[in-house]
Amino acid sequence: MLQIQKGSSHIIQKGGCLNNAVRLKKWPRIGFIFFILGLILCSVPPILLAGPPNVVINRGTHFPTISGNPVSLSPGKYLVEQAGPEELRVTTVKDKQEFLIKAEALTHEQYELFAPMALTRYSKNHDFLINLFLPGGIRLQARGSSKELAKPISGQGPPPFTPLVKIPVQQSEAKPPVDTPKVASITPDPKSPALPKSSPIPGSPSSLPGIPGKTFGMIYQSPARDQPGLRIDGTSSDSQFPSIFVLAPNHVGHTSQEHPVLFWFLSQETHDPLDIMIAKEGNLEALLDIRLLPPLQAGIHELRLGDYGIGLRPDVVYRWTVKMITVPPSKGLTASGAIKRNTVPVGSSKSLVYSPENYAQKGQWYDALTALANLIQSKPGNTLLLAQRAALLKQVGLSEAAAFVQ
Repeated sequence: MLQIQKGSSHIIQKGGCLNNAVRLKKWPRIGFIFFILGLILCSVPPILLAGPPNVVINRGTHFPTISGNPVSLSPGKYLVEQAGPEELRVTTVKDKQEFLIKAEALTHEQYELFAPMALTRYSKNHDFLINLFLPGGIRLQARGSSKELAKPISGQGPPPFTPLVKIPVQQSEAKPPVDTPKVASITPDPKSPALPKSSPIPGSPSSLPGIPGKTFGMIYQSPARDQPGLRIDGTSSDSQFPSIFVLAPNHVGHTSQEHPVLFWFLSQETHDPLDIMIAKEGNLEALLDIRLLPPLQAGIHELRLGDYGIGLRPDVVYRWTVKMITVPPSKGLTASGAIKRNTVPVGSSKSLVYSPENYAQKGQWYDALTALANLIQSKPGNTLLLAQRAALLKQVGLSEAAAFVQ
């Protein structure tokens, strides 16, 4: 009996070992399956959780809607997503305000897209295009315009933009009398003078007599000796690529504005994008980093920091940079300058009224240039104002920008 029990017990134990061996052989297979599932799950979230793409609108732009009532979008960053077969939803990143705009259903050949992609570009006749590329070959294109569209409806979107400059139509061929402009006075204010966004400003006319050393009343007095040699010019030796200059002095330029206007010059039209950045001097963390998409016209362009909610702190030196992105990258050019905000110009009081000449004499470079640009916009083609701006640029070594003819 004992032998039978031992034998049977031995058989049972042996059967148990066989079962355990079978289980152990299954574990590698199960582990491999879980490993593959883990890889799949890890690769899914970036696709499923990807947010809508964003675009930057650099100027006030009007878009039609399906209902026929146009909406106006202010400059800033927007999220873009599909709202219908021929409709886009654009949402402001700043305050999450939504707008529905009409789009045209087209196709694209980027079939390897795994998530929507948005691109913007300027077109002819003041048109601005927003393209949303969707996986599967569908593209939605919305066409807006910097010119106000017909029949705007109050209460839908921001208030419509009105033209800043209205050029009267001459009724006769007689030459109108040339008015000697009384330079408009501008008081120090946190708000920058209103200017159209990223549009070329006419250069000095070819009819203007070239008088060496002539300042036309614009004498720039640089502030107390700041660090010299701070401006970097992006001069190109290749005729295929334009030169880039920031319109800044060769030292730390001053402003009294919290949200100043920055000007830069492009010697010829480019089909390469430009990156514009601003950061504290010596700090790699950028306060503003935007990309302007081509084509970009030759001439003087401007960037209003107030459009992006960027304010400068008093007595802090900032560096702003304009960089061209090219292929190959070695052809890319970089131009940069320095700016510092001081609350009130040196040697003046808050009640003092300034003109471009006053700003220049007080060493407020950016304010003088902005005031002149504002006057040029209000009186386009005025030779004296154009000559004053050219003289101001020449005094800081920006001769190429001063000699530019629109």
